[in-house]
Amino acid sequence: MNEATLEARLNGVLHALSPTVDKLRIKHQTTFVLQLGHRAIQIDGEVRDDARGRLDVLIDTDTTPIMPLEH
Repeated sequence: MNEATLEARLNGVLHALSPTVDKLRIKHQTTFVLQLGHRAIQIDGEVRDDARGRLDVLIDTDTTPIMPLEH
């Protein structure tokens, strides 16, 4: 199964499983920033205090992330 198929099926499955799914927001191909605490660490040879990435799917309610999904 490729990413596009996963994302298409996920919306239908979540709506079928949960009557409160209308309160959930499903974002596809979203970027995120992970804060790494009070001190910088080394990532790929560079000292940083955050890390950035891209998720296939992020399920959240308003501003609270609930579940990241990666294929």
